[in-house]
Amino acid sequence: MDHHPLALLKLLDQADKAPGQVSQALSIPELVTSADDGYHFPSFPNAQAEEWYLEWWYFNFIDPATDLAGILMFEVLNPHNRFGLGRSGVSLILFRPEKSAVVIQDLYPITDFHASTDKAELRVGQANRLSSPDAETNDLTMRTQDGKVQLQLTFVRTAPGAFMSSAMTGPYQWENASWLCYSPQATVNGTITIEGKNLTLEDARGYHDHNWGKWLLPARTFVWAAFADPERGMHFNYGLSRGFHPGNRAILRVEGLDLIFPPDRIEPPQASDFQKFDGLFGIWDYPTHVSVAMIDSTGQYHLRMTWQVLATAHLPKAPVVVFEHRARLQGRLSKLVDGNWEFFSHIEGDGFCEWTDTWIPLPGV
Repeated sequence: MDHHPLALLKLLDQADKAPGQVSQALSIPELVTSADDGYHFPSFPNAQAEEWYLEWWYFNFIDPATDLAGILMFEVLNPHNRFGLGRSGVSLILFRPEKSAVVIQDLYPITDFHASTDKAELRVGQANRLSSPDAETNDLTMRTQDGKVQLQLTFVRTAPGAFMSSAMTGPYQWENASWLCYSPQATVNGTITIEGKNLTLEDARGYHDHNWGKWLLPARTFVWAAFADPERGMHFNYGLSRGFHPGNRAILRVEGLDLIFPPDRIEPPQASDFQKFDGLFGIWDYPTHVSVAMIDSTGQYHLRMTWQVLATAHLPKAPVVVFEHRARLQGRLSKLVDGNWEFFSHIEGDGFCEWTDTWIPLPGV
């Protein structure tokens, strides 16, 4: 897909900055600690509009041996239960080969949520737990309310974490959002029981991130894509949070390089080949092909990444229309040599992507 010429020219102009000159958007602490992955609401800056406060811990995995892929989330909304609208919950999506996706969203009273500020340690209900015995390890236990799915998984981080954004501001002065990629790549081991059938994961590929903040949930849409391949020491993570400043950065690890792409050097994503989703009355659609171009913080590397949707699920209880996809990601990384972009590396991997929309048309969205 061709990118908008003017947008790409603007990006290329950014590359004229002196090598090593870092965008101001990168003034984010690089040291990621266990506490960064802990519960943030108790220390959030102010109480204004706290009914919009949302925090979630997200995990995914792909098992090359069985082609089973999954998404797991622990979340809390409006922790002080303002207007009686607070809740906690867990979400689970399993993409099964040649079968329909399993989608489960279990909601719990806010009193059923407990979490630690010191590390990723939390409980939702009695059967859903996240614990972190050390800085590199996350243990997940989940049992759906209908009893159809139970799992016990261990994620072991195999690459350093990174802040993708920190305290971004939104259109309203009280809006504030942060995004931590705690485990850009991980190995996953454990067991999953689906309707009585036991499946074992052995060194599957995993990923874990964590979001928190306050924003007008029904009006703030986003785009996201990532893949992780611990065996090759390669991962990629990109996200667009519409309406927020300065925006999210992207990261890429490839061939021993850890590249950072600041938000002011990332072109808006180009989406095509839209498809209607059968489970939403044929009203909402999503792109099956998305492409984005970006230049790293040194101005020395240019990345063009695309992803193709392979399988789709929808989270019906989310405040926005959220399409969760399995995807195939491919990219071309070029390096600036004597004023010309020359091929440096090919990036390819199986991962996940998200596309969102609002439930009703909203001005400016």
